[in-house]
Amino acid sequence: MHATRSPELLRIPQAAERLNVSRASVYRWITEGRVPAVRLGGRGAPLRIPEAELDEWIGLRRVPNVSDDGSRQGQLRADADLAERDETSKSARQSSSSRLAGAE
Repeated sequence: MHATRSPELLRIPQAAERLNVSRASVYRWITEGRVPAVRLGGRGAPLRIPEAELDEWIGLRRVPNVSDDGSRQGQLRADADLAERDETSKSARQSSSSRLAGAE
């Protein structure tokens, strides 16, 4: 029987292409906990990025317009909001990973 690949899990080069960055950047962001990823097996097993989670991650980083008066206050607020969402998202992923590890 022939194994099929899940279209929901992206390989690192696919994610890098979608983000228009290098593979090294994707690996670094995974290591930093900035990009959601799953390991398919034990240590040294391949990493995959869930497509839906990557899409959500991209959506959280959309930059709003600078305020009407041309100041950077709108951008500074957006940066602060993004940092807060990153921490919330990272905590949720860690919690999810802990539950999955306990199920093994």
